[in-house]
Amino acid sequence: MNNYMKNWPIQSLSLLVAAFCGGMTATWFVASPQPVRADSPENVAKEVRAQRFVVVDSEGRERIGLSCVQGSPGIAVYDDKGKKRAILTLLSDGSCQFVLEDEAGRPRAQMVANASGDAGFNLYDDKMKARMHMEVGKDGVPVFALEDDKGRVRLGMSADPNGETELKLYDATEQARFAATLPKEGWPVLQLNAEKCGTVSLIAAKAWTGLMTTLSQHKGSVFVGIAEPDQLPGMVVMDQKGNHRVRVGVHTDGRPVIANIDADGKVVWAAPPEKR
Repeated sequence: MNNYMKNWPIQSLSLLVAAFCGGMTATWFVASPQPVRADSPENVAKEVRAQRFVVVDSEGRERIGLSCVQGSPGIAVYDDKGKKRAILTLLSDGSCQFVLEDEAGRPRAQMVANASGDAGFNLYDDKMKARMHMEVGKDGVPVFALEDDKGRVRLGMSADPNGETELKLYDATEQARFAATLPKEGWPVLQLNAEKCGTVSLIAAKAWTGLMTTLSQHKGSVFVGIAEPDQLPGMVVMDQKGNHRVRVGVHTDGRPVIANIDADGKVVWAAPPEKR
């Protein structure tokens, strides 16, 4: 399955702290406390250059910081307590990210556009564990995933380029237990997976519709449903290779039919006996 951005950790905020918190070595640009009138062309600067800009509120508290450190420009927005709450950064590798933090300085939401062409969105809990992911890879495949507090994927959705759409539910070992799939052909499949027993699938295909049970390790399967072209109900028992070995159903004239079939597909016994 796709990694659902699990390998997309939050970028280190040390660069952002250096950029937006200032310091003794930073070059500051501070606006004059006196208002500057811009009602005439001579009062309008054509260009202003600095390493850092700071916007303060009426109490002198820093609320917006704009800087460029080690080739990574960024903007930070602060609350009235001086805590960073939103950070927009363009990293040196060309990746762009936007991070929202709570009052404790913990990242809670992250939007990323990687230089590789992937784009995504993460939501984090108060322990900074990623819990929800949305991603569109450079191949255009959209992915959605939910994780538990241990970082294990528990729900995943995707739509691949071939036209197949899929929803999966996972257990605590990240084994898929439920799957709903819609192939490009348009016939839906629901599947339940038991770890040791096998799988149960509900299939609505073009040629047949029914319920199929497959034993673990593909030791055999049983299908119960309705098949084309006569839309008659029946049951088929198949071996490991998918060969029909037992058929139970209703004949076109309404008579019940049961047949035993060998590995070569020949009927060795039937009731009522097949007509020669």
